[in-house]
Amino acid sequence: MRLVGKTPVIKSKEIKEMFDNPKRLSSLSFVLLYKKSERMGVAFTVKKHVSKNAVMRNRIKRILREAYQLSEQSFPSNCNLLFIGLKSVYEQSLNDVKDEMVKIAGKVNGK
Repeated sequence: MRLVGKTPVIKSKEIKEMFDNPKRLSSLSFVLLYKKSERMGVAFTVKKHVSKNAVMRNRIKRILREAYQLSEQSFPSNCNLLFIGLKSVYEQSLNDVKDEMVKIAGKVNGK
């Protein structure tokens, strides 16, 4: 599933670079790694230790993608973003996850 809109997906090389010196923010639902970049990119992942069940991991990623699309305008346009989903996303509503993203976006923006 591709993101609807103008936000490109981060390439695997950029994802590896993000783990070198990432800036990290955490919430109950996800961990956000971000790095300043010339262009904006976004990626979503869920580690296998969160759930061995691929259906659950994919659902967590879908919820994160949808929450991001609803709060995309809150994030800066000069950052690569990597969302690492946590198991608690599975039990939360979309609005709760979206509200957490807006709060995290404020921290990324330096507000």
